[in-house]
Amino acid sequence: MLWMSILKTLSNRDITSNNIIWKSFIEILFNVIFKNLLIVFFKKHNIKIVNILSLLPLFLMSTSLFASNFDGEYRKIQTLFREWHPEEAKEIIDKIESKASDEITFLYLKARYLYLIGDYKSSGEILRYIEINFPKNSYTQLENTIEIMKNAEEKTKSFKIFQSEDKMFSVFTPEGKNEILGSIALDTLQKAFKAHTTDLNYPYNKSIRLEILPDIETLDAMSGLTLKEIQTSGTIALCDDNKLMIVSPSSLVKGYSWLDTISHELVHLVISKKTRNRTPIWIHEGIAKFQESRWSGGKKYKIEKFSEHILATAHEKKHYISFEAMSPSLAKLPSQEDAALAYAQVATLMEWVYEKNGYSGIVKILDNLTKYSSDKKSIKESFNLTLPQLLKEWKNHITHKKYKTYPGLIHKPILFKTVDNEEEYKLSEVSLFKNTNMQKYIRLGNIMFDLKRFKAAEVEYVKALKFRKNEYPYLENRIASLYLKEKEYKKTISLLKSTLNLFDDYIDTYMNLGEAYFNLNDFTLAEKMFLKSIEFNPFLPEIYTRLADIYEKIGKKEELDIQKNRLKYLR
Repeated sequence: MLWMSILKTLSNRDITSNNIIWKSFIEILFNVIFKNLLIVFFKKHNIKIVNILSLLPLFLMSTSLFASNFDGEYRKIQTLFREWHPEEAKEIIDKIESKASDEITFLYLKARYLYLIGDYKSSGEILRYIEINFPKNSYTQLENTIEIMKNAEEKTKSFKIFQSEDKMFSVFTPEGKNEILGSIALDTLQKAFKAHTTDLNYPYNKSIRLEILPDIETLDAMSGLTLKEIQTSGTIALCDDNKLMIVSPSSLVKGYSWLDTISHELVHLVISKKTRNRTPIWIHEGIAKFQESRWSGGKKYKIEKFSEHILATAHEKKHYISFEAMSPSLAKLPSQEDAALAYAQVATLMEWVYEKNGYSGIVKILDNLTKYSSDKKSIKESFNLTLPQLLKEWKNHITHKKYKTYPGLIHKPILFKTVDNEEEYKLSEVSLFKNTNMQKYIRLGNIMFDLKRFKAAEVEYVKALKFRKNEYPYLENRIASLYLKEKEYKKTISLLKSTLNLFDDYIDTYMNLGEAYFNLNDFTLAEKMFLKSIEFNPFLPEIYTRLADIYEKIGKKEELDIQKNRLKYLR
């Protein structure tokens, strides 16, 4: 074919890193002929384009067209990046820098290395040098990756840093009220690290970076995910590019389990490092979900009630999310419900592994993945099972667990703030209830509540309760708010404790229970409730006010000072 003849002719010419004219011409030819075809192929096979594009230099350097004296070194560097061990590339970069520093490939790889170790400023300086000194068509295929790298510098330049004494753990937060997250996240990160590296048998002593982003728009700018994918799947965190990223709970209307999420993403980092990035997504997510609560000392995975409900429903209908559908990321599944089902499947699969073999079974899977780079081979070597046989064992496990369905149960949605208006959210929360009569009585109750006609509000709320079917603890918490005003603290506790079995992640429940226990002078349980509230929405001043009151009453001066300092961030 004509284009092959052209490439063959050009490949016989003396093309070096300094011959920019010829190199640029060839790269233009590459873009014209291949780029669109590659993108179509990636999309057809659901391959994450931005990740592929970040590896294109490796492909280009493997051809005689772009021959360099350092092709071998470049390939080693890229391999180390791909295996999540950029720190091992430093020696190679330092060794060839004096002779390769005028090559665009070297410059890009050094910028990428600096980016991966968190030195965004130095990385950005090199990227700007490339943009000034090399024609744009010489790096067109990397524009998306370069844009993400540049965005990291721009978006985080004013972030505050919280570090452990040994400088191994670093947490970066936006300035202002988000700084309240720094010390809390740092403590969680260290606890989670100790648990995960012990459980998964991976001694690790390199630095770990956590970035807390102000909103999902920033997550979009600093990742390969689109804003639509983030909103559709409810993605609030990523482990990518050798770091952890989570969205601040301040960007969600009810917050979320942000400390479990930090722990979850750290599992991904440990797995990627341990197996040199050879772990398929279903194993990644299964272990991460199984492990995420370990930071708080929890040992055994406990399935959430909504996850139990959708898994039991799927098991009854024999309709599951396939491993193939989970790839390349659960963030690309079409709905939050599908993502929740996928997590439930893979977490309970790891639960089966743990119950049969303990952590040694999970470690064996990871060790064999490092050795064989194949989930099929790893499962076979670990348990002498094929993947279909493993799935059969897992389905038997689900049957044995006798998971239940909870008709009417509402999935607590991940709702990102679009306007800073709590009243609009109140309306959207009421609309989650499926019964229109229930919605009507709740809205009437809310009107009466806002008019301070509390007895009339209670009448309407009680009417709404008659239509309740496992749905959502919003209504009970509205009634609890009335009980608290009437100093009916025991009635508050009795009402709300019954909701925790189905909904253990609703912050209003913990806040109202904390207030009730505090007024009954049960400071131990009150402290527990308010500390639990921090795990969902740490931006409520009343949490720290009440904790300060508790610590003052029981004489814990150090803890009292901590709460007073946290309040300063919210003023």
